[in-house]
Amino acid sequence: MKAELSVIIPVFKMGNYLKTAVDSVLCQTLKEIKVYLVDDGSPDESAAICDQYAAADPRVVVLHRQNGGLSAARNTALELLDTPYVTFLDGDDCIAEAGAYEYILGQMKRNDADMALYGYRRFADGETPEILTGEIVPGQVLFFDKPKLIEWLCENVSASHPLIVWNKMYRSSLFQNARFEEGNLVEDSRIIPDLYRAANRFVRINHPMILYRMRPGSQSNYRSPKLCCDHALSTMGVYDFAKETGYTEYQREAAIHWAKGFFTDYYTVLFDKKKDETKEEKNYRKFIAATMRTYFARMYPELRKNAKLSKGQSFCCSLFRKIPRLATKLAKRWNAFERL
Repeated sequence: MKAELSVIIPVFKMGNYLKTAVDSVLCQTLKEIKVYLVDDGSPDESAAICDQYAAADPRVVVLHRQNGGLSAARNTALELLDTPYVTFLDGDDCIAEAGAYEYILGQMKRNDADMALYGYRRFADGETPEILTGEIVPGQVLFFDKPKLIEWLCENVSASHPLIVWNKMYRSSLFQNARFEEGNLVEDSRIIPDLYRAANRFVRINHPMILYRMRPGSQSNYRSPKLCCDHALSTMGVYDFAKETGYTEYQREAAIHWAKGFFTDYYTVLFDKKKDETKEEKNYRKFIAATMRTYFARMYPELRKNAKLSKGQSFCCSLFRKIPRLATKLAKRWNAFERL
């Protein structure tokens, strides 16, 4: 029987976690699946583990490539996509329940949805995740058209889950003109607005379908200067999407959310530095800071016009244009942006 769903799993240094992730997919009650394991030039035993799965299960397709990052790995599999639906899973996470994919796909078909959004549950690295096998009983299943989606996004503008790629299932046609931005460490927030633009019908399942592993050293938990810079760029794209919707409240919330994140990230770039920083690292931080200031220059008129800033926030933003270092220190001292 032809596969209905592709599951794309990028793999890089996942030797300690990969089996848990892949087993949680292969044990799904939905059997008509294709699993892409994209070995992104991993130097550990991950590549061999991928090959072992491909030899044991014809549903598994292994793609070996030179290291190019998470986005490039996902894009490699997207070029081969030939199923009507697709989803993503990171190599250190897993599916929470054996019936998850069958349930999600059933809800998408029942509502003729282009995208399904669902919850996830965190667990600490070192814990053994339990894959449930009983009947799924979600708290709530909601159908959204595009206007209702925009309202929901406005209500959740400060949350991370609307902009995560791996807690969603998609009609594959949404990726006809969409790819992950290679080299961007905040690739989810960069592509999700494009997918929201392309989709018209949505299902929201209020139930944790993904188990998200909290790893201290993972990319999402280490705020490098590059990550901070990419975060400012990607959330600027989210603001652009909010502006396109014409929904004033969403645009206002997205603008203030960008400013909160920006001052947090810029503070990290300026002041969270190593004691034994090399000259090369110092110059790189300066380059990142300069790049971020160009982002701020672009967003400043939008903040003044749409964000309804408080007096303290407005002062910090105005001062940033002339003395960014002082403005960032004051924003933290005054708690002008509560994420600082």
